[in-house]
Amino acid sequence: MDSDLKLALKLDRELNGSHSSPVPAKKFKKSHTTEKEASIVSSEWEITDPNPDIHMLFQVFNKKYFWGRLDCVEVKWSQRMYS
Repeated sequence: MDSDLKLALKLDRELNGSHSSPVPAKKFKKSHTTEKEASIVSSEWEITDPNPDIHMLFQVFNKKYFWGRLDCVEVKWSQRMYS
């Protein structure tokens, strides 16, 4: 067994306790929304901000989920996106 695998197994035991198998997922209640209500494209979003500031959204995402570690990342649009 290589050292990376040993370390991974050790960390898994530390983080997950003595669980040898995954914890079963909780059963979720079925949603009572209609297809129209469940749309990911909300007309309210179009009225609020039809052209969001992608750079600002990326910065917020970086701070919230990555604690600022993505500051060195450069985000660019692919030419296929706008040509």
